[in-house]
Amino acid sequence: MILQARFNWPAEHRERNAPVINRFLVNSMLCCRLFVGWHYSCGSRYDSEFWRYARDRAWPTYRQVADPAAADCDALRRFDDMIGLINREVVDREDWMRTRAVFPLTSYAQIAQGLGCYPGLDGH
Repeated sequence: MILQARFNWPAEHRERNAPVINRFLVNSMLCCRLFVGWHYSCGSRYDSEFWRYARDRAWPTYRQVADPAAADCDALRRFDDMIGLINREVVDREDWMRTRAVFPLTSYAQIAQGLGCYPGLDGH
């Protein structure tokens, strides 16, 4: 959708806006990667080679991969914000509607509670 809109902009705006669009797309994809990676590393009660690999090898490097200096975006901060919210004893009503990291807080809570991963496990 964003790329389609970009094609309708005047030519002089395309180059100027490219870094902003690229940063938005990288940030959005990294937010998705963090959420999905969190699910795959902590979200299954099944003990299989796949789940062990995700937990033991893929997930431990997520903070380096998503480091704001390396990724030039705030996806890691957004992810940490959402984990911080679900770790609260009481979550304010307006926070339930927040979408800080592509997915709403309710999705984080569902993963945390429904698949056996509990907030705070090894820091996240």
